[in-house]
Amino acid sequence: MLFRVASVRPGERVLVHMAAGGVGTAVLQLCRTVDDLEVFGTASAAKHDLLRAEGCAHPIDYRATDYAAEVRRLTRGEGVDIVLDPLGGNDWRKGLKLLRPAGRLVAYGFANLAAGSCSARTSAKSSSSPEPAMRGRLKSYGPFPADEVAQRTSPSWTSWVGDSPAARATRWEAR
Repeated sequence: MLFRVASVRPGERVLVHMAAGGVGTAVLQLCRTVDDLEVFGTASAAKHDLLRAEGCAHPIDYRATDYAAEVRRLTRGEGVDIVLDPLGGNDWRKGLKLLRPAGRLVAYGFANLAAGSCSARTSAKSSSSPEPAMRGRLKSYGPFPADEVAQRTSPSWTSWVGDSPAARATRWEAR
């Protein structure tokens, strides 16, 4: 996911959600193999020592802090190059807003939807959901390409199929 899908490169900034979980810990360990990465990880405060031990420079307590505001503060408003997001729902929108130019959001789970978060369910169904804005920026791994994942999760996706890159860029800049 980090290498094949996100195409991580030395010197980039990476935000790892659920960084103390199994996948998050593995991603942190893999990040240590790439020179000069600046790694941000979300987890409860009790797990921050674990994150630091795995090479996370900036553990963020998502329970006590708005992680997006904290990432913006730590990067002086520049954002990150890669967001690894197992959360889904409204966190996709927040992740997209944190991306630097040519940044990549890698969505590999839907923990918010599985947990039954009302706001996550509403986001997935609303016409202002983040999925259309992700066209060309959403990456997925596993058996389904990003297009198919988005079609299965967003009824509004089909209205974006066939848009020219210029039209998508105009909409992206307008947000």
